[in-house]
Amino acid sequence: MLIPTSLHSPPPPTAKQFYPPSLPTFVPPDQPPDSDDLISWTVNIINQETFLSKNKNLFIPTYTIIRNDRPTRGGGVVIAISSELAFNILPRIILNVIEYVDISIICNNETIHIFSIYIPPRRKYTGVAFQNDLIKLFQLPGKNLFAGDWNSKHTAWGCKASNPNGNDLLKIINNLNADFHNITFHSPNQPTHIHNATSADLLDFLIAINYHHPISIQAIYDFDSDHLPIIFNLDHAPTSSPIRSTTKINWTKFHEFLQNHIHYIPLLQETTPVHIDAQTKLISDLFASAKICSSKTTPKLNHQNPKLPKHILDLISQRNRHRRHYNTYKNPKDKILYQLAKNTIRKEIKAFRNNIWNDKLSSLNFEDNSLWQMAKSLSSNNKTSLPLLHKNTYISDPRIKANIFAKHLQSVMTAPPLNIKQDLNIIHNSSALKFTPISEPKPIHPSEINNLKNRHPHPHNFEQNSNPSHFKTQIPRLILYGAPITFNTSKVNIKNIEKFYNNLIRQVTNSNRLVRLSEIKKYHNLGTMCDLARKIILKFKSKLANVNNDIINKLWCSAPRKKRKKTRLKNTQE
Repeated sequence: MLIPTSLHSPPPPTAKQFYPPSLPTFVPPDQPPDSDDLISWTVNIINQETFLSKNKNLFIPTYTIIRNDRPTRGGGVVIAISSELAFNILPRIILNVIEYVDISIICNNETIHIFSIYIPPRRKYTGVAFQNDLIKLFQLPGKNLFAGDWNSKHTAWGCKASNPNGNDLLKIINNLNADFHNITFHSPNQPTHIHNATSADLLDFLIAINYHHPISIQAIYDFDSDHLPIIFNLDHAPTSSPIRSTTKINWTKFHEFLQNHIHYIPLLQETTPVHIDAQTKLISDLFASAKICSSKTTPKLNHQNPKLPKHILDLISQRNRHRRHYNTYKNPKDKILYQLAKNTIRKEIKAFRNNIWNDKLSSLNFEDNSLWQMAKSLSSNNKTSLPLLHKNTYISDPRIKANIFAKHLQSVMTAPPLNIKQDLNIIHNSSALKFTPISEPKPIHPSEINNLKNRHPHPHNFEQNSNPSHFKTQIPRLILYGAPITFNTSKVNIKNIEKFYNNLIRQVTNSNRLVRLSEIKKYHNLGTMCDLARKIILKFKSKLANVNNDIINKLWCSAPRKKRKKTRLKNTQE
């Protein structure tokens, strides 16, 4: 369905008029213009039953597409509106039967809502659902125009017969008009649908609500479709897109204006709603006046791209053709041709723009100041300095803003103080960790050994049980672990063991015989030193009874213990 918008008033109506008797308010059709004049008019296109799905695209040059596709086969509505017209997309309400898409345009400071309607034939829905959807649509506020394929027949608007949808539609219109709803019906008074080239009837028309301007409407035969397009004219032209502009504010003048005029506003004496509203209006007017006096508004130029030459347009058409062929037949040759055409188009467009730029530079001269203006536009840095809100105060001075940012960054980047609790058991001085060797070993005092013995008592007391046989079984362990403590060193080597053995032999045997170094070297492994101790015990077993108990206690306290099962010791006298 075509909806052209005339830029002039429509011509007077023709002599042939049709007034259906059962319709409360009927607007007779006016004489529309010829279809040849559509090219010179601004046309909005409304299509019903587009059969489009979500994976299919629709593109019309210089038009904006608003779609509402059906998830299943069939149906679907779309509005294609000219890009020169300002419009808004309205929110949709949920309906059960009717499919629609709607926009709003402004005509002579009046907002008009245009709806594209499609109602499927009554097969899978009831009359109650259809009536509920109609009531929801017709009760929407504003000036509304509903146009589309209604699939509703009634003799009241020129159909050959009536169907249930037509009866329900006429009934709802009459009921709403009785409740002071201004609903008017606009019909082309001729068939708009041709069924299998055998029959024709009127299914496409327009319903207006709260719209008091005349509308001319007619079906045209210039398109090949089972539904004939409907063309109708509005009485006045829609408002075009607003002119884009830029506004620059001099914040110094803005501040000075407020400082010079703020004292004209009296203080608030009473806190009633009326006084608060009056005070708010005075402050708002002051800010508006300050903006007008300190700002400069200039129209924003629309930098339109130059029209491409014909050979580039032909390349674009050829590229699109290769792309369609590849998407349809999946032939790799078409893809290669598409890529080649795309690269060629890029190079041609780049060369075309370079030629335009070179021509523009060659046309600059000093006489008409065009060279100076070009240099100024390329070198100027027109960046608007925005004020800074700091402590509920707007600051425009760059130096003050820089200082505020510096203080803020200084407070953010400074590390917070850490409250570290020092542990007395941890050494915090690196010099204390350095190793200082001891030149001479300090001898152990017997009192320290007694204190160690008292702290770690052993279940066996050698003073009470000085059995030589018991000492015989413990002497290897005493020799192995007692040597380091005896000589006050942490290293167990052959020389220290040699000194320990000789000292032990002197204490046990009261003789000056020394153990040979070669005998000790045989037992360089600590695990086999017990064998050497056993040999010493066997050699001097006759002298074990005279062992000094202090030496035994000293060696016993220095030796590590292992948990063993308690065994009864046999009292044997050797």
